[in-house]
Amino acid sequence: MAWAKRAGGTGTGTYGSGTTAEGAGTPVVDPPAFSATNPAVRAPYRREPYVRAQLPDRGAVDAKALFWSGTHVLIHWQVDHGVEVHNAWIPASWVTRIRPEDSSWQDPYDQPGP
Repeated sequence: MAWAKRAGGTGTGTYGSGTTAEGAGTPVVDPPAFSATNPAVRAPYRREPYVRAQLPDRGAVDAKALFWSGTHVLIHWQVDHGVEVHNAWIPASWVTRIRPEDSSWQDPYDQPGP
């Protein structure tokens, strides 16, 4: 499944059944097992690719892929014009790359590519 952390660093429970300390239901599970043979790589800062992810508890979300490995992707997305910011490690099979102009939100800190 996925490991997530709410903005502010509050840990959460398990997909489908977990709750945060505040009672919100942002669920999480085991983090991916990274190793020398399955490292996580990062996109250039502020030039991360846009993706569309299918989350079990939220449906489709447009996000940016911050890190990825052969099995997982760390996505970052905003809700309500940045009022809520979320990050979650999810299986790579849940993610599809999209063009920035197809995303429902644009990161205000994006920098144009070379």
